[in-house]
Amino acid sequence: MTDPTPAPPAPLTADRTCPQCHRLVSYQGHAEGCDVGRAGVTREAIVSAVIAELGRAQAKFEPIASGHEAIGVVGEEWDEFELAIKWGVDHRGRPADPRVEAIQLAAMAIRYLYDVGGLPDAE
Repeated sequence: MTDPTPAPPAPLTADRTCPQCHRLVSYQGHAEGCDVGRAGVTREAIVSAVIAELGRAQAKFEPIASGHEAIGVVGEEWDEFELAIKWGVDHRGRPADPRVEAIQLAAMAIRYLYDVGGLPDAE
């Protein structure tokens, strides 16, 4: 049986170059002007994954009706993320990937803004 957990991103090489753009990296873990984060993934890829998860959730579940409901929904995703980080399992004790849980958490926070909260007024 294969492990369902995806392989972690490639670490930075010994000469401290970005695995994506191959430029020297700063102490923060990426090259000046490079959109690849320390985990070896771009902002665009992360946002794309979150938006895809948001779409799946919108197709499967009714809109969030209130801020109080959002507390429950986002709180549940937070709890799942925390379990995956601390213990590597979901609420049923099955293996869980914290990256998947982080995407779901971000998607539900965005869903709150989309369904209930809107954006704050610009100051």
